[in-house]
Amino acid sequence: MAPDEEATEKARRGRILRTLRKRAGLTQNDVARELGVHPSAVGKWEKGETTPRPKHHNALAELFGITREALFLSSDIDQPPPLVESLDVIDELGDRALQCLDETRGIVYDARLSQPHAMPVRMRGGYVHSGFWKAVSERLLEGSIEVRRVEVIYSKDRLKDIMWNIKKYEHVKYSIKYYLKTPGPPGIMPAISLMSFDYVHFFVGAYFVDFPPPEKHRQMLWLRGEPFASFFREYFELLYDRAPPLSPSGSDGWQEVRKVAESIGISDEDFERLLEEVTAAKEPDYPPRI
Repeated sequence: MAPDEEATEKARRGRILRTLRKRAGLTQNDVARELGVHPSAVGKWEKGETTPRPKHHNALAELFGITREALFLSSDIDQPPPLVESLDVIDELGDRALQCLDETRGIVYDARLSQPHAMPVRMRGGYVHSGFWKAVSERLLEGSIEVRRVEVIYSKDRLKDIMWNIKKYEHVKYSIKYYLKTPGPPGIMPAISLMSFDYVHFFVGAYFVDFPPPEKHRQMLWLRGEPFASFFREYFELLYDRAPPLSPSGSDGWQEVRKVAESIGISDEDFERLLEEVTAAKEPDYPPRI
């Protein structure tokens, strides 16, 4: 690479690192501390004077919530202005989520931590947002994204969906953590659902006890840019870090799932039937919510 081309590439990488750091709500000192380098080194990276050594790439990618491969591929290197838009849950949400998924290079974060939300729901001869969940599933299985979920498990049907997913995605980057349903929400529980794509796009909305919701309550918010990125990164990681994981399938892998089943009133006998159905049968005829 010619000297002028090398300088241009260093500057490009520096702008990307600065943008990713700010989206993550981190200071240069935060990055330096996580990587074990001097803060001045991070400053030089962002100014384009030097570039991080390859040994730091994995840690940087993890810190910013993206894959190593995507670390320096961003074409979106300038901070976009904050954007907020209201979307119709039935008619607009699925298409916008698919657009955001197309741009995702790293991780889809999903938190569903309130009242039961009846998804997927059959409407107009099909399932709401089934195209989106199918696309997420395909990208998961091909290894191009990671999914991290945290939710309250509240019903046998939802637990069954989760068990399908644990079985199907046990060999890819899929993790799910949970909170048990409680009579009253603890302080950490939100009254909203949250989905985030690489901490760049965010969807926020209320839960609906009945689905489809009435016309005047069919809105979710789509957000992008700062300060949303900093807030939601901290918010989701707090929820995720405090939640226990559901074990993958295997020799003792269903024990955590069994404990959850017991907590929502499923007997041992019913759980064994459910486990047999999930491990021996084909997938359901609808795409379970990831």
